[in-house]
Amino acid sequence: MYSLRLSPIPLSCLFLMIHWLPAQAFLSPASPRTHITQLQSGMDPELITAGMPVIQMGVVAAASAVAGAFSQQPRIQELEKALLESQIALNETRLETEQKMTQLEDKLFEMDQEYEAQTTRFKKRYDNQMREELEKAKDKIRTDYNFRLAVQTDKLKSEKLMDGLGIVAQSTDKEAQLSQVRIEKAQLAELNRRLEEALQKSNQELENMKAEASKKTFFGLF
Repeated sequence: MYSLRLSPIPLSCLFLMIHWLPAQAFLSPASPRTHITQLQSGMDPELITAGMPVIQMGVVAAASAVAGAFSQQPRIQELEKALLESQIALNETRLETEQKMTQLEDKLFEMDQEYEAQTTRFKKRYDNQMREELEKAKDKIRTDYNFRLAVQTDKLKSEKLMDGLGIVAQSTDKEAQLSQVRIEKAQLAELNRRLEEALQKSNQELENMKAEASKKTFFGLF
């Protein structure tokens, strides 16, 4: 009895199968194959057959990787669009915040001017009460300015993230940037709400001061 024992595949044969066989698929029938035919004649057909599945698996893996990369493109483009839209909305909210802060500062200055414009007699009689009320109103209004440093910090963080908009290619990074922009916009929206309330209160306080001065004048206190 004779047993059949297969010898290990030489490395040179594996190298030939990996680098030469795929190229044959792209050769036209008219291409010269004299040297190739000579190589094939010196190779065991079983070795060629055994190497084909390995080559096919490599081709499939490469194709899958390319397909996976292309499949992420629509998602990344969608996130880039949403990020750009959110950044535009954020800039508009920042502008609104700056305008409200300016209005509030002007209103506080006007309140001080109105108080100083009162006559000496009025200020002497009502100095303690009115000054205390005015300071309380101003302190409450200026409490909202405590948000300014936090807003500026978040603004710098957001701008730092936005610098990489055209470079980042992973959807997870895009989602992180988008979340950061939306968080800052929500913070600014809350600040704007507080500033609007403070502005309304300062307007009301200013009107009360003017009305009080007119009433005292009408009753002959001046």
